[in-house]
Amino acid sequence: MDAMVGISGSPKIRVNQARQLTLIDRPNLSLATQQPELSFTSNQLGFYCLIGHPKWLQTALTQPSAQQQFSHQFIQSPQQALNQLNGRFALVYSDTKQSIVASDPFASQCIYYTQVEQQLIFATSMNMLLLQLQQAPAIDHQAIFNYLYFHMIPSPQTIFKGIYKLKPGEMLRFRDGQLTHQQYFVPQFSEDKKQSQQELQQALFTTLQEAVQRQLPESAEQVGSFLSGGLDSSTITGLLNQIKANSPSFSIGFHVEKYNELPWAELCAKHFSSPMQQLKIEADETADVIDKITAWQDEPFGNSSVVPTYFCARLAKQHGMNTLLAGDGGDELFAGNTRYAKQQIFEIYQQLPTAIQKNVCDPLLQSSTLKQWRLGQKIQSYLNQAKIKLPTRLESYNFIHRLGPEHFFTPEFLAQVDVEQPEQQNQTWFDIPDPASQLNRMLWLDWKHTLADNDLRKVSSMCQLANIDVRFPMLDREVVNLSCRIPSQWKLPFGKLRHFYKQSFRTFLPHELQKKPKHGFGLPFGIWTKENQALQDLASTGINTLSGLNIFSPQLLSQVQQLHQQEHAEYYGELIWILMMLGLWLKAHQQLKLKTNKEAAA
Repeated sequence: MDAMVGISGSPKIRVNQARQLTLIDRPNLSLATQQPELSFTSNQLGFYCLIGHPKWLQTALTQPSAQQQFSHQFIQSPQQALNQLNGRFALVYSDTKQSIVASDPFASQCIYYTQVEQQLIFATSMNMLLLQLQQAPAIDHQAIFNYLYFHMIPSPQTIFKGIYKLKPGEMLRFRDGQLTHQQYFVPQFSEDKKQSQQELQQALFTTLQEAVQRQLPESAEQVGSFLSGGLDSSTITGLLNQIKANSPSFSIGFHVEKYNELPWAELCAKHFSSPMQQLKIEADETADVIDKITAWQDEPFGNSSVVPTYFCARLAKQHGMNTLLAGDGGDELFAGNTRYAKQQIFEIYQQLPTAIQKNVCDPLLQSSTLKQWRLGQKIQSYLNQAKIKLPTRLESYNFIHRLGPEHFFTPEFLAQVDVEQPEQQNQTWFDIPDPASQLNRMLWLDWKHTLADNDLRKVSSMCQLANIDVRFPMLDREVVNLSCRIPSQWKLPFGKLRHFYKQSFRTFLPHELQKKPKHGFGLPFGIWTKENQALQDLASTGINTLSGLNIFSPQLLSQVQQLHQQEHAEYYGELIWILMMLGLWLKAHQQLKLKTNKEAAA
C-alpha cells in the first residue's frame, strides 16, 4: 500500500529500499515512494512528495493545476496550505535549505522519524526506518509503561528510544541540522448558533454524503464498506449504496452472543440493499492469526478488535475488493461514547460554587454516618470522582490508577520511568483548543488517543496486511469543520449520546438502529481463553517472554492467568491480552537484538 522512506541532511546518503519503490534524488533529500504520481516540483524549485489520497480544493493532487496551486500556497504559508488539504496524506517538502514533513490532522498515515547527527530519517513503517540505521535501537522503558497505561503507545513516542512518530496535524521542519515542531492543525470550536438545528442537521447529511463521494477511488475499482451494525458504518454503507448501488458490505460476528452484532449488520444491509458478506470467527481461527498480526505491527498494540478488523479486511479482499470505506470517527466527532455522558454528571459538581463544595460537599464526603448507608456510599463515591478534574477523571477505571504502578512493575523499572507522564500528556493535549467546552476538549483528546493512536492505526495496518486500501469519510475535512460548528449542548443534550447525529439521519437509517444501545467492536478473548488451549498457549508464551525482562512484577505475571480462570474472565482477559501482545511482539522482533531492561542494568 502507500509507502515512503527518506533521508534529509548531510552527508547525503541514498535510502535503503525495503520494497520496490521509486527512488527520487534531490539536492537535500534521498527518497523512495510508492506513489511517484504525487511527486512534483514547483516554480520556486521546491520538491513535494505526498502519499495517500490528498485533494486540494476538491481536486486530486495528481492533477498539475492542483499541484501548482498547492505549491504556490505552501511557499506562502505551509500551515495554511496543509489545512486546505483533504483526505489521508503524509507530505515531504524539500528545497536547498530545508525539509518539511507533515501528517494529516488525524495522522491516519503514520510517519516515524529519528535524527541521527545532521540527518533526518523518516518512513511510513518502522521496518523501513530501521533499515536506514547502523545499529538497532534500545527499547524505551517509558513507552512500555505508557503501553500498559493506554493499551497502545501514543505519539510522539514509539517503542524505541530516539524514534518518534508524528502527532496528528503536526509539521516537522529540518534546517541546518535542527529539528523544530509545529502543531499546524488545531480545531476551531465555534459553537455556531446562527443556523438552526434543522439547518445544521441538513448540512451534516449533505456534507457527509459529499465526503463519501470524494473518498471514492478515481478509477473503476471495486469498493465496499466495513459494516459492524453501528451508526457510523451503517451510515457510510447507506451513503455508498446511494451513490453506487449494490456496493457490498462486510461484517464479522461471533458465536458468543454478547459480542455478536451480525443481526444489526444484516438489518442495515437489507435496508440499503447492500450485498452483505459475513463471517463468524472462532477461537482457533483467532489463535492461528495472532502471530501473523503481531509480526506485522510496527509496535506493540493492545486493542483486541485488531483481530476482527483483519478478518473483515481479508474477507473483503477475498471477494475482489480493492478499497473499503470505514466509519471510524463518528463517535469522536458527534459525542457517541458513553464516557461523555458520564462526565456530564460529574461536571455538575465542578460547576457548583466553591462555598457549596467546601461547606456542604466536603462534610458529606467525610461523614462516617453516611458510609453506613448504601445511598450514602454512592454519594461519597460520586463526590470522590467528581472532585477529580478532567481529563484525569477519564482514567478513573484505568488498571494502573485502580491498583497502582507498583502492582504491575518492579521497583527497578519504576525508578527509570515517569509514572506521571501519561496524565501530563493528556492534560497538555486537552488544553490545546481554546476556547472549547469540556465536551469538545474530551472529543479533541479522543481524536488523538482513540482515533489517531488507536483505531485508525488498527484499521490501516490490518488493511495493509490484507492488501486492501481503506478510506475514512467521517474524517473528511468538511465533515470535521462542520462538527466544530455544532454547539456542545446540541451534540450531547444531557445524557443523550449522538443526539444531533441521530436527528440528522433519522429518516435515512433504519428506525430500530437508532434505538440500539451502544456496543463496542470487541473480541471474546477472555471467554474463549478459559477453555481454548491454543489461546492459553499463546498467552503463556507472551507472558513468559515478559518474565525474563525485570520489568513486570513476577507476582502479577504468575497470578494473572490463574485469576482469569478463577474469577472474572472478561476483566482479567483484557489484561492478559495486553500483556500477551506485548510479549509476543517482543518475541517476534527479537532478531533486532534489542536491549532489554535486564541487559541495560547489567
